[in-house]
Amino acid sequence: MRTTIRQLSVATIATVALALSACSPQSVVQLAPPPQPEPTFQGRSLSDWTEALKDSNPKTRVGAAWALGRIGPSAAPAVPALIEALSDPDKLVRTQSIAALGKIGPGAAAAIPSLDQLATDNDWATRKLASAALAAIQGKAPPNDDAREKMPSRSRAPHPSPPSS
Repeated sequence: MRTTIRQLSVATIATVALALSACSPQSVVQLAPPPQPEPTFQGRSLSDWTEALKDSNPKTRVGAAWALGRIGPSAAPAVPALIEALSDPDKLVRTQSIAALGKIGPGAAAAIPSLDQLATDNDWATRKLASAALAAIQGKAPPNDDAREKMPSRSRAPHPSPPSS
């Protein structure tokens, strides 16, 4: 009886091996990795925070952009919504969205053209944030510019020396 089972096992293994050798690599089914849970922050999911970027209340939109930044690189699926938020009428929404894109890092590469444009904005803070976000996305060191360089030249003028006696 043992011989029969052993022979059956050998025959089965040989049949399976022959069948597998006839398969092309394209015909082999690959199992997908198990789905990862959606990132959360303060008990709300990434999709909840992304949806909150479209809320009518600017404070909610600012909070959503901030939360997405706190989620960090895992918030990469929210990049299209954050790019859209860069043109929000509320400045705080725009600046939080810029900061969030920087915290997402290389996963926010799709935002580079928009951030390039904001890096030349009239507002100093917007330029500074956009430059820092671009550096983070591109894996470069943040720009090291002195705030005094952005001040009007009149503000940087040296104080006159006291008259000499």
